[in-house]
Amino acid sequence: MTKLSNYASKSFLLVEDEPFMREVIERILKQAQAEQVFRAHDGAAALELLEEKALGVHCIISDLHMKPMNGLQLLQAIRSGQNRRVRRDQPFIMLTGTAETEAVTAAISLDVHAYVLKPVSPEKLLAAIDGLSKRKLEIKSAGHYSGIVLPPA
Repeated sequence: MTKLSNYASKSFLLVEDEPFMREVIERILKQAQAEQVFRAHDGAAALELLEEKALGVHCIISDLHMKPMNGLQLLQAIRSGQNRRVRRDQPFIMLTGTAETEAVTAAISLDVHAYVLKPVSPEKLLAAIDGLSKRKLEIKSAGHYSGIVLPPA
């Protein structure tokens, strides 16, 4: 394994419905000395947590396939400003086990910062996190993001 990044001053929101995968990703973040890792089991729980706790996180790392609210729906809610406590340009990394064309296209349209395929390695995840500072978003209108049609869950 290569030298890990140091995220001692950064907190993350991990949105993942599979306990094993959640543990793997959390372990990677803790090895990189993340200050704090908040967890949610789906997009709806993540939005609720962000609203209740007014979390200011460095990055949201979310699985694509979850119910009742998947990762694309969560990203769309954030970009369209559905939660006033979350910056619309919130750094967001999407995780998925498949590279479905429709999902990738939707994520790009929603200005996802990075798209990481599972299985997640420390190198891939940390490279995506380190790349966040290199991708500055030109946020479009809330209506633009609300109008993006998402593929069926």
